[in-house]
Amino acid sequence: RQCWSGKAEDPLQEQADVDELVPKPFDLQDWLPWPGSYGASSGSALAELQRYLAPLLLPRTDASPYPETSPELLWVQPHVAQLRLGAVLWRDVRCQLMASEEAIRQGRAEPSALAEAARSLLSVAALSLATKSEDAQAALRALLRLCTGTDFHARLDDAFPLILWLVDVTGATGRPSSQAAENAELAGELLSEMSFSPQMASPTTARLCACAIIRSSPEAASGNTSIGVLAELLCRAAENASIEEEADRRLLRALRGPLRRWLEQHVQSQALRGHAAGSS
Repeated sequence: RQCWSGKAEDPLQEQADVDELVPKPFDLQDWLPWPGSYGASSGSALAELQRYLAPLLLPRTDASPYPETSPELLWVQPHVAQLRLGAVLWRDVRCQLMASEEAIRQGRAEPSALAEAARSLLSVAALSLATKSEDAQAALRALLRLCTGTDFHARLDDAFPLILWLVDVTGATGRPSSQAAENAELAGELLSEMSFSPQMASPTTARLCACAIIRSSPEAASGNTSIGVLAELLCRAAENASIEEEADRRLLRALRGPLRRWLEQHVQSQALRGHAAGSS
């Protein structure tokens, strides 16, 4: 995903802006090899795979169309495939957690198993935001219960971009969102549980946090826990990162202007709010 406007020819210019974070959905209809297509003869393994997966994931031709949803929430097309995939993962991770319930309560669960369950819960939340909001909330609540009071979430560094996406689309940073307020609250709490680890001391972490801050609302920053966490992670990543590649230096320099303008807008909004309060 781009960090600045595609209209800008030079990413170093001060007028760089941040694009919408819209994932490109994975189209199962284009991916599944249909019999007769290249490499998918009627007796091939690819054809067998298509025959097995198509009824499970793709809608029937006579099925009613799935309601439209925000493009930024779609990871899989068609919509009904995302709904079914989320439901399958949700059922699987619930069975996994039920089987490990006693070990979790006694503190004997393997951190690797907990991390695997956490990744599944993250996937369920991401897939279900557009299709079944109550499942997304339940998955986020279960993930928070796993994270609270443990340190296994240090194994979730590779899931940090997905957590930032959840924070962004749910409006946890103050951005306008069609999601329920509870989703934003849960995503913000999840971000707060993420502790800084040596693996996060990288230019990538710094860029991700910077973009998330720039996309947030400067007017809503005061008292917003998520923005505070992002600012702390950005500072620690920038301080500890070993920036050896010129491309990384260019990308980080390109974000200085937008970050400075965001801070100026935040200070200005605070000043106006203080003036209004004094006048009243």
